[in-house]
Amino acid sequence: MFFDPKPFEELYDLQTDRDQITNRIDDPALADIRRALQQALNREMSAINDNGFIPEGSALEGYHESRVPGAYPLRQVMQLAGVAARRDRRNIPALRKALRHSNYVLRYWGAIGLLVLGQDAASAASDLESAARNDTSAHVRVAAAEAWLRAGNSQAAADLLAELAGPPQPAAVRLYALNSLTENLERVRTPAVTAAATAAKKEADEYLQRAGEYLVARLDGSYNPVTSNNGSAAGWWGAPRI
Repeated sequence: MFFDPKPFEELYDLQTDRDQITNRIDDPALADIRRALQQALNREMSAINDNGFIPEGSALEGYHESRVPGAYPLRQVMQLAGVAARRDRRNIPALRKALRHSNYVLRYWGAIGLLVLGQDAASAASDLESAARNDTSAHVRVAAAEAWLRAGNSQAAADLLAELAGPPQPAAVRLYALNSLTENLERVRTPAVTAAATAAKKEADEYLQRAGEYLVARLDGSYNPVTSNNGSAAGWWGAPRI
């Protein structure tokens, strides 16, 4: 369950279900509790200016940076992230509009919303290609490229992700692109992807190196969950998907 796609919201009775197996978010008997917890969570995120919606490695992540007036419109971001996480194709027009927003965090969540829709977002392919190729934010470009990949254009999107997985992009963006490629393994078997993964194996950065090793092993079929490519104890991991 941990690795499966998550429902938009989850609610568990910790008195009778301590392992949190049965999601009761739609239980009418718990509607008041659900509403109270939703409101409490939203208040807390607003109060602390929760910057967990900002792409990892972004310059906006800092305490002071995220509090510059207008830089991080949290309430607007929270609303759009909620739309994105619902995986509802009826929201495609709103998500496509978000791809053109002046704020890159909102553009990022527009791309994420289309990404999780997969092939259902095929009608937005031209918008995703444009964002993947031209957005001023590398984080938006990776998210849009993966969404474009899932929407149907495998070759071009995979090669673009391979490009974003290499220099001169910063390490966080490169790792994001490598993770996106690994997550879509059957769609990304191109020479450019193999070359990008092989190059990452030689990086000094520990996370890039391991992500590259893992992707190469998955691509060539040599992956073993117990040992790494040099036979040592398991060391196959990158960083959490963003």
